[in-house]
Amino acid sequence: MDSTHIVLGIDVLGVSSTVYGFTLDLAEAVPQGPPLLKARVKISPQTARALHLILGKHLREYERQFGKVVLPVHELHAWGLEEEL
Repeated sequence: MDSTHIVLGIDVLGVSSTVYGFTLDLAEAVPQGPPLLKARVKISPQTARALHLILGKHLREYERQFGKVVLPVHELHAWGLEEEL
């Protein structure tokens, strides 16, 4: 990898959207205080759809190899994803 690439370790993700596109806030949790924003990525609705499909495919392959990825129930509630329980 050359020096033009930035490698980030994140464990907090925020997503917002408008009619024009999506914003992904990539952050790192810190022991005390709010998460530290590492990057903000703006993508088109078409790129968001492609990302959704590509990540879904890779997650299914990952789970076939390593087992189901389980998220804490409180996280699903916070994201409004109760139907995923």
